[in-house]
Amino acid sequence: MIRSQEFCVYRGTAIIRPQSSSEEKHLIESAINDLATAAGVLPEWVDVWGTPQKVTQENLLAVLEALTGRSLTTSHQIETAATEITTDRRVVEPVEIARDGHLSPVAVHGQVASAYLVTEAGDELPVTVADQTLRIDSVLPFGYHEIHLAGADSPTLVISAPTSAHPVPSRELGVMAPVYSMRSSANDTGIGNFGHLEQLADAALITGASVVGTLPLVATFPDQPSPYSPASRRAWNEILVDITAAPGWSGNAPMSTDDPMWVDYDVAGDAMREAIAAYSVETHALPQIRTQIVQFGHDNPETLSYAKFRATCDRYGRNWQA
Repeated sequence: MIRSQEFCVYRGTAIIRPQSSSEEKHLIESAINDLATAAGVLPEWVDVWGTPQKVTQENLLAVLEALTGRSLTTSHQIETAATEITTDRRVVEPVEIARDGHLSPVAVHGQVASAYLVTEAGDELPVTVADQTLRIDSVLPFGYHEIHLAGADSPTLVISAPTSAHPVPSRELGVMAPVYSMRSSANDTGIGNFGHLEQLADAALITGASVVGTLPLVATFPDQPSPYSPASRRAWNEILVDITAAPGWSGNAPMSTDDPMWVDYDVAGDAMREAIAAYSVETHALPQIRTQIVQFGHDNPETLSYAKFRATCDRYGRNWQA
């Protein structure tokens, strides 16, 4: 038990004050670090320059108070919070990462009688439970899998991902261009599209290039077009769609009269969304095309959920949940 009751470190006020010795101060700091560990908060790290950094006790306490939803002004409160977090801790962390198909031993906090893994394809693989760890000897395919524990209510998600998406080419020719800048003199809609990216890739291949790079293509909100603040990282940006390549398209692409040296996201985005909406209305009366769209939604439920989300945002505003 920590004997001291107060220590002055937080927001300039006396919250925990050591009675006399530096030893007691160390004990209290140790208790705070123990709570941080139990809560999954790192009290120290190494920055990008390789320099060790340590979180101040003031900042650490502020984070821990926010996470626990309580005041941590005495050593007793800190110890109680750590005990409760440890007691309520999941037997296995909710998410684990497998690199290149290899899952490191998974720590077990508590008792587990048995476990098994279900792959994304539905195959079941054995899991060894020993020495407070879970071990999988099989090399996992890339994808999203689940570890199921005997008696547990929810599984642990295992994300199996490659260490790197593609091998880095050595001294190879490549080209880099944002898709939005790939405006064509023919059928200029005010912004480049995926069709133009395909044309660039074909041209690059002919010239001997092996790499084509661009900026993120993820979906964005109409009032925040930056791909670095996406509406979803699992959906493509609709304003970059080549609407003329859509099945059954018979309309006219929205034409731009703006300066070709600049991209007006508001104008181009609104025009493209109107064109997509018109396409939806027109194809609704075409059974063959409509069947393809419905089937696509059935085969891609996350895309369908995202479409419903964006429709709700359009109707009630982006912060409709607030």
